[in-house]
Amino acid sequence: MSDSMSKNDIKMIVIVCFACLSAISPSAVLSSVPTDSLNHIQMVDVTFENRHGTTITGRICWPAMDGKYPAIVISGGWCGCLSQYSNQPEMLARNGYVALLIQPTNQTDAVLAMAYGLTRWTDDLYDAISYLVERSPVNDRVDTQRIGTMGHSLGGITVTREATIDPRVKVVIALSDTDLSALPDLNIPLQIQTGDFDMLVNDNFEASPSYVAAKPPKQIITIAGATHNGFTELLDAFYPKPEWQRAVFEHYAIAWFDYWLKGDETAYGRLTMGLDGLSPIGVSAYDLGDGEHLMAGGKTFFEAKN
Repeated sequence: MSDSMSKNDIKMIVIVCFACLSAISPSAVLSSVPTDSLNHIQMVDVTFENRHGTTITGRICWPAMDGKYPAIVISGGWCGCLSQYSNQPEMLARNGYVALLIQPTNQTDAVLAMAYGLTRWTDDLYDAISYLVERSPVNDRVDTQRIGTMGHSLGGITVTREATIDPRVKVVIALSDTDLSALPDLNIPLQIQTGDFDMLVNDNFEASPSYVAAKPPKQIITIAGATHNGFTELLDAFYPKPEWQRAVFEHYAIAWFDYWLKGDETAYGRLTMGLDGLSPIGVSAYDLGDGEHLMAGGKTFFEAKN
């Protein structure tokens, strides 16, 4: 190996290559043919046309056992793709949900994703719910009275906005970001998850003010050391994130959906407990209609708010 090409140089080249590959849309290799079961869940890659005539790509995961299940529709963020968020629908399916992950209009295009993310992504999400319950290959598995949404980053803005105009949606989880302007009109349970090391969406400017603006029932979870794309599969082991971020995220997400969509009273203990992975700095709290409860961190913020 020459002096001009060190091991660190090679490692950096590999990371950059992975970063470039992560921005490539997988839509060209997806089909609507059901895949094999994976750890007691089923998966199928689908496409459907939205109201604007654009083809939307998606992936549905659901429990392998027969029966109807609550449904969650997921929207990723700016410049994301299906593979980046593949952990989320699989996680939900393993916990008793039909989950549809969509790739909204021009999601992988840095410029157009921002433009369409603030306009047509709301339509895409609404149309995705319609597709799932009316025309999808698993529409007979969906309990249409128990539908929730979850979104990350620009997808978090999308789900909070869409829920204000869609009475089918009963509960929302926003990861990293929300549409602050929509929250006064949001009348369903909202959970916000963020990280105290999110360099793209600062908790003090987005998550905490969103929690304050939201109506009960509401919850904010701030994960210690968690990063923006630590909620996703972006670059996997190469992307900086604490080893506990996914476990904490999944714990509170499942508890929130179980409590509000399944009516599981035992989920109350899970969603209100303070895990070790919560931030000692950023606020984690909830108000389910009976007043504010601090779970971890954020005492200065919490006291100032009250």
